[in-house]
Amino acid sequence: MAEPGAMDETATAASPTPGLSPAASPGSEPPSTALSPTADGSQRLLFSHDLVSGRYRGSVRFGLVRMIHGEEDFNSDSDLDDGGGRGGGEGGGGGGGGGGRLPCGSDTESALDTPSRPLGRGFVRVQWYPEGAKQDIRETKLKLEDRSIVIRDIVRRNNSSDNQCGIVTNIDIECAVKLVGTNCVLYPVNSQDLQHIWSFMYGDYIAYDFWLGKVYDLTNHIILKLSNGARCSMSVEDGAKLYDVCPHVSDSGLFFDEAYGFYPGQVLIGPAKVFSNVQWLSGVKPVLSRKCKFRVVVEEVKVVELKVTWITKSYSPKGSDSVYPPPSTITQE
Repeated sequence: MAEPGAMDETATAASPTPGLSPAASPGSEPPSTALSPTADGSQRLLFSHDLVSGRYRGSVRFGLVRMIHGEEDFNSDSDLDDGGGRGGGEGGGGGGGGGGRLPCGSDTESALDTPSRPLGRGFVRVQWYPEGAKQDIRETKLKLEDRSIVIRDIVRRNNSSDNQCGIVTNIDIECAVKLVGTNCVLYPVNSQDLQHIWSFMYGDYIAYDFWLGKVYDLTNHIILKLSNGARCSMSVEDGAKLYDVCPHVSDSGLFFDEAYGFYPGQVLIGPAKVFSNVQWLSGVKPVLSRKCKFRVVVEEVKVVELKVTWITKSYSPKGSDSVYPPPSTITQE
């Protein structure tokens, strides 16, 4: 499994962040040169879902803009962090309640006391990778690394006297990919060469016959291979009882979802009792002794069942027979 890093998006209309190199480490360019500062914050520099870098807890980190001035945050902000922890600024976990917090009008990085208070002008709410701690910080203290663009967006060139607008018709994305468990970074990697490990996820829109639906639940299994060559299929609920032999720093925090924490090639270890309910696919089934521990390798991640809410249908030549939606549960068969 590879961990995507910063990425550069280009379209038929020019990218809004020209000249930024995804391969460079965050903070390679001072924030003051990455964005043109505005004293009163009247010029909006950042937008929701922008990928930025900035200084957090003594080091330069990547983060995601979750809220900008004038927006309402519908998510819980109980994990807002002031970047200083308790007392004198040493320690304190991300998301924990910190010491005194500064008002948004200050030039210093700050976090809000209550989630109902709006952001001050010129401030944005950033969620830092990988822990997911939130922080309110001035736009001018951040460097824009990447801005998401989708097809049919209306755009114009940035920092140009040419005000002509265009519509995005195609997107070519190059990624900097860091291999899990190593410091090896591959760049550039075209996003079209990457494959999703999970064929379906919560919230995906799917088409089935002439119907459009949205996935609201799914059942996942992982295919495991034991050291003796035996293969079995295990539910992800049982798989969560196994331990990752090579855990990664991003395997925790709000950017990590345990429901999607498995990937081909992952090495897991756990007691024999976890394998009592698996489906054995091939090879010799081992003796499930209470004192045994098994070391396994994930071969494949499979979605075996989907639960779908059907929304609407398109025209069907089958006539009235197609008025009725498909079953809400779709199995692998």
